[in-house]
Order: sequence, then structure tokens, then C-alpha cells
Amino acid sequence: MFPDTPTPGVRRARRLIDEGRAATGRGGPHHVVVHLLDPTGADAAARLHADLAAEGLDSVPDRGVAGDAGSVPRPCSGSWRPGPAPSCCQPAGDEPGPEGFVRFAVEEARPRVPSASAGRDCQWGLPHSIPMTEFETKGPEMGGESTWGAEPGAVGLREAVDADLETFLAYEHDPEAVRRSRFPPRERDAFLTHWRTRVLGNPDCLVRTVTVDGEVAGNIVSWSAGDRRFIGYWLGRAYWARGIGSRALGLFLREERTRPLYADPFSSNTASVRLLRRHGFEDAGTDGEQVLLALRTSAADEEDAVS
Repeated sequence: MFPDTPTPGVRRARRLIDEGRAATGRGGPHHVVVHLLDPTGADAAARLHADLAAEGLDSVPDRGVAGDAGSVPRPCSGSWRPGPAPSCCQPAGDEPGPEGFVRFAVEEARPRVPSASAGRDCQWGLPHSIPMTEFETKGPEMGGESTWGAEPGAVGLREAVDADLETFLAYEHDPEAVRRSRFPPRERDAFLTHWRTRVLGNPDCLVRTVTVDGEVAGNIVSWSAGDRRFIGYWLGRAYWARGIGSRALGLFLREERTRPLYADPFSSNTASVRLLRRHGFEDAGTDGEQVLLALRTSAADEEDAVS
């Protein structure tokens, strides 16, 4: 859902969420959080536009803000018409100064946002959506990455199991995901057969389920094709534009140590291409409308070399 999702669409989504929670025996309220990109710095407006364009959201109103602290309250407090919803402001994926962003958010912007007593709250998160209401700085963890806060949106990887496949199937059939990836979704029987025999049943494949707070968010897989090793990934739309893919990819690259490691997204899937390049993948050629990227060394490799 986005800030311009019509009221019936939001209500239908909430109904589906409630049905799913009831089916799994989960009680209590389920909060919908509005994520707003809020890059800082002199080139904030240009970086905001680039991030939104990469996600196909540049035409969506109030999806992000760029400017001084006074620009934050309006979209944070009034973007969703169907009712109050907490908001989470987050920096762009290439935020040059995370600590500066935290100071800006906590000391300058937050005091200007209407309080929760008005029916809404506004929080701030780093790329993996950490709310700043519990702000503290921690030392390096997760293999040397710095994190902030109590990580209510903790990203993890675990072995993929058969029970994950129905969720993977639903994600693969999401129309927007199909449009961006340009990958034709398989029918259910073909999908399950492919995954059970050629992915989960193939000892050459390294398969991990991406989790966020224990929920299945998607998958990352590596496999061999000829003399090359490839990587691919798929996240559910609810987990896009929150830094989850970047965090998960970083964790996966600590397990999959084959170098060079290749990826071949369609060039039009700019969000995926940018994500791979941020993790050190470099151009290695083209194949029609696909771009071939190769990772020859990663941050994890360099850390291992130093240690």
C-alpha cells in the first residue's frame, strides 16, 4: 500500500491481514506503518527523486520528503485518509551520514510532528526500519555491521523449508513484482515441482529464507550454471524500499563465498541493479535486455583478509 492507495484498498488489505492473523491464532491489533523516505544533505532532493524513481514511486504523492525539519510534519501526520497510522521516516539507501540523520530526526524533526495523542505517531528508522523511539547506538554486530535501536524489524536468514513455498508462490504472483522482474510466474503445481526438485532438492543450490521478525519475507538462492555461480532473490512487496533486501544480501554473501559471483537482472529493474552494485557487483557485460554483474570481492572478504 502507498499513500495514494484508495480507502477501499486499505480496508481490504486490513481485512486480509486480520483474516490471516486469525487463522494463525494471533491476537491483538496489527499496526500499518507508513514509510516515508527522508534523505538529508545538500543533494537530498535529487537523491530522493532517484530512490523513488528506482522503486517506480516517483508519481506517488507524499512518499518522501527532502528539506529542513519543517517539511516533515505534513506527510507524516496526514498522508493516510482511512484513519490514523504511525509513520516511519527513513533515509535514502545511500544516506551519507546515518548518525547525522538520527540527530536530525530526533532533535529537529520529531518535536515538530503532532503527538501520538492526536491519533498518529512518527518514528524514524535506518535502512532496515529501526524506530527511533528506542534509539541507542550499539557496537558492531552481525559480522561487523553497525546497527541502531532494538531492531523490531530484525532481518535474518534461515534454511528454506517446504512450508515456505506457499508464501514464495504468493510473492512470485504479485503483479508489480512480475512487472519489475519480467519473470513470468509459474502455475502452482509447476512452481512447487520446480522448487522441490531443482532448488530445495538440489545440493548445489544454497537456499535461504529471508525473515523479518520471524516472518517469511522472501528468499535468496545461489546456483551453478556452466562455469559460473549465480545469485537471485525475491522479496514480498511489503518488504520493499525498507533496506531489507540490502541487509539480507549482505548476510547471504557471508555464506556464499564463491567469487566471482554473478547476477543478471533486467536493466529496467533499476532497484535490483542498484542493490547489487552497492554490495560490490560490477558490470561484466550484457545479454540482451539483461545486465550481467559480477562480484569479485565483498566487504566480508576484506574483513576476513584483515583478520
